[in-house]
Amino acid sequence: MDNKIFKALDFVLKKNKMNISDLNSINPYLLNRWISMCDPAIANILNVTSNRWIRRKTNLDIIKFYNCVLPKYTKHIKYIKKKTNSKNTEEDLTSNSTRMELSSREISEYDELIDFLTKNSN
Repeated sequence: MDNKIFKALDFVLKKNKMNISDLNSINPYLLNRWISMCDPAIANILNVTSNRWIRRKTNLDIIKFYNCVLPKYTKHIKYIKKKTNSKNTEEDLTSNSTRMELSSREISEYDELIDFLTKNSN
C-alpha cells in the first residue's frame, strides 16, 4: 500500500489533489482510524456520520465524503503510542515472585540482566 494511506489523508484533511483511481485501493477502516487521531472534534464527526454506513459504500464514496464534510486540518498527526512503565513496583515483584516461585531478589536480578542484555545487544 506504500504511502497511499498518507496521500489519502492529505487529500481528505489538507484538501490536496490526488488521482482518484489511487483512492479505490485505500481501506476505509485504516483511513478512519488515522483521521480520528488528529482531533477530537473530527473524531466526533466520524462517529456520528461514517460509522453507520462505512460497510455499505465503496471506498471511493467514503473518501470523497470525508473530503467534503471534514474541515481542513493542517497540523501534524501524532500516532498515539502505548505508555509503558519500565520500573517494577514492589507489588509487581511480590506478585511475580509468588507466581514464579522465586524470591523478589532473584526476579529483580533477572530484570536487571534482561535490561543489560537488551541494551548491549545492538
